[in-house]
Amino acid sequence: MIFVLAKDIQASSQKAAQHVSQAEFFKTIGIAALRVRAGMLEPGKVVSLGGFEFVVDEDEFGEWVVIQMIVPRSQIEEQGFAKAKEMGIEIESLSGSERILWMGEFMDRLKELLKKWQEIKCHVGPGENLTFERPAYRKGAKDWR
Repeated sequence: MIFVLAKDIQASSQKAAQHVSQAEFFKTIGIAALRVRAGMLEPGKVVSLGGFEFVVDEDEFGEWVVIQMIVPRSQIEEQGFAKAKEMGIEIESLSGSERILWMGEFMDRLKELLKKWQEIKCHVGPGENLTFERPAYRKGAKDWR
C-alpha cells in the first residue's frame, strides 16, 4: 500500500512540476536573460519584463552574470497544488504527511526540470523564499558588437 501510494505521489508530482515549469514566469526569466546578454548589463541593474522585476547579479563563483528573481515559496507551492487540481489529482484527500511528501517530490522535480531544460537554478532562501537564477553571460566576455 505504501509503495503504491509513493508511486502515485511521484507520478502526480512529476506531472504537476512539468506544467508549472512551463508557467509564464519561467519563460519570462529566459527572455530577461537574453535582454541582459544583449545589453551586457552589469550586476546591480533591474530588468522589468512581463510584469516581473529581475535583478542582474553575479553567480556564487563570480564567473557569470545572472538574472535572479526571489519568489515566496508559498506562491510556487500554490501553483503546484492548482496544477494538480486541474489534472484531477486530489491533494486535499492526502494526509498531512502525504501532502508534505508530495510537495517535496514536486519541488525536487520542478528544480530538475528547470535546470535541465531552461538552465534555471533554484536556491532556497532568503527566508521562506526561493531564488530562481539563470545565467546571462560569462563575466569578461567581449561584446559581440
